[in-house]
Amino acid sequence: MKHICVIAINRAKHDAADACVRLALEFDLDIKAYMLVSDTFRNTSAYRGDETKGYFTEIVLNFDDNDLLQKTVDEITTGSDSTITHCLVESAMHDYAKIIPMLPNSYTQTPESVILSSEKSKMRTAMKALYPEISPNFIILNSFEEFNEKTITGFNFPVIIKPNGLSSSLLVTKCESYDEVIINLKKTFNAISTIYAREHGAGDMSVVIEEFIVGDLYSIDAYVADDNNDITYLPPVRVITSYDVGLPGFYGHERIVPTTLSSEETENANECVRKTVQSLGLKNSTIHAELYKTTNGWKTVELGPRIGGYRQELYKEAFGIEHFYNDFLVHYGKKPIITIKQNNYASAINIYPESEGIITEIIGLEEARKVQSLIMLKQHSFVGDTASFAINGGKFVVDAIFANKDETVLRQDMEAVRSLIKIKISDDK
Repeated sequence: MKHICVIAINRAKHDAADACVRLALEFDLDIKAYMLVSDTFRNTSAYRGDETKGYFTEIVLNFDDNDLLQKTVDEITTGSDSTITHCLVESAMHDYAKIIPMLPNSYTQTPESVILSSEKSKMRTAMKALYPEISPNFIILNSFEEFNEKTITGFNFPVIIKPNGLSSSLLVTKCESYDEVIINLKKTFNAISTIYAREHGAGDMSVVIEEFIVGDLYSIDAYVADDNNDITYLPPVRVITSYDVGLPGFYGHERIVPTTLSSEETENANECVRKTVQSLGLKNSTIHAELYKTTNGWKTVELGPRIGGYRQELYKEAFGIEHFYNDFLVHYGKKPIITIKQNNYASAINIYPESEGIITEIIGLEEARKVQSLIMLKQHSFVGDTASFAINGGKFVVDAIFANKDETVLRQDMEAVRSLIKIKISDDK
């Protein structure tokens, strides 16, 4: 029996514990699992505590203390034959990069590739250098004062403002003119320090301005082996953004799988993902790529060295793929298990209120839970909380996951849940 040390950085969901249990059974392993949590991350809203009912032992420490970090790694890995790593959230990637060089006998990404994949400015620069055809024009700003009209000379409007190290489309804003850029850029820099602190933002508090990509948004998760030319792609997921349906911002309004893409379109999308992986130098990694299908080919929005949000549930419900387990296999140096056989249509939705302000009432949750296709519904904000749109740094109030063999029924049930849930906001300003 081999002894394995599993180390998760800042977060370990119950899916991670389930993956460990299966890995231990199938490979006859003795697993000891730890969740190393940065003391600064623990003080943010991104921290979720013990989600594994004690399977992972939590250790909180200062990730800026290299000696303490190395000592902790040495202590928990002593006696282990190999180390398996797991980093789920984008805001944990800089902490993960610090620990990678300290890990013995492990299949990990390089620290450099993790940083490139976690900061939009560095990611865009790396992509543009190797494969300019998959990236829009962009600039990087470290302060509002750096911006003037010459900064975006040659850019086609509209443009998008994106904070460098935030996820979930927080503070992402579309601008139709130079004047709108001025207004929204100032608003972004005024808010960015607060949101970075709340979300444990990655890297410098800088902003990327890039040309708006016109097209349909898709995401693809994939597994990259030790040789980063060896990539196993999962089926594309169609992402409908809030912008697509006339709502503020660019958050994921809904995601649905499978898609109607042809085999050729899917192959071209996968090729765009491959170019992005090569640009960032990733290996030994699950990756989550977001890309647009445009009239000029596929363009990468961004790529993270991690499992995508809701992808465990979507891929499991639609195809029976255990995404977390495959992530652990990749970090154990094994081939992921992929069987593409459609079982259901599956989808995930995010629900924001129609206006911003203090939440006074949320109704319809119990009725929504009775909808046929629903497999998960979670409430994330409560009466008395302040609700804001994603463009202003806010998060969704409710999210839900659905699965059904009939796509029509699935979509009807998605709309039923949206109709049933009402989020009331105070009129007081």
